[in-house]
Amino acid sequence: GKVMNTHGMKPVDILKNKELSELLAVIGLDLNEPDYDELNYGKIYLMMDADQDGNSIACLLMQFFSHWPKLFQEKRIFRVQSPLYVARKSGKKDLIYYTQADYDRDHLIGYDVSYIKGLGSLETSDYKQVVDSPVLTMIEWDNNMSLNMAFGDSADARKSWMLN
Repeated sequence: GKVMNTHGMKPVDILKNKELSELLAVIGLDLNEPDYDELNYGKIYLMMDADQDGNSIACLLMQFFSHWPKLFQEKRIFRVQSPLYVARKSGKKDLIYYTQADYDRDHLIGYDVSYIKGLGSLETSDYKQVVDSPVLTMIEWDNNMSLNMAFGDSADARKSWMLN
């Protein structure tokens, strides 16, 4: 499911959400402490489907983690790219494509190509490869302006951004 939009919410209301409160406990973050000394993990990897829902979830998680700007300053938050296509051919190593452009660039002959609708449609070996050798994108962010525009109350600001 989707992560709730925490923009403008009070910490007490965010903590009522079971998934987010458990996430905080696992990582070692406290909503009432924007600065931290030590976390349970050195890096936070966000892994979700490569479709629009996955992108939406990534944005909602960025909004959530914006409560701790230090995470971004210390370059601790990464998105694990999820495959869009897996191509298989007998006797050859499976090919994993993370972007449409990469897939379109190769002219695959004799491969059985699968479009990956979501992480759940990956075969175990493909999922293992994605987890063991992740393709990472560090999430860079240095202010709330974009997040306020995307998640704030002003629909006009979002419309203007999308039209430009």
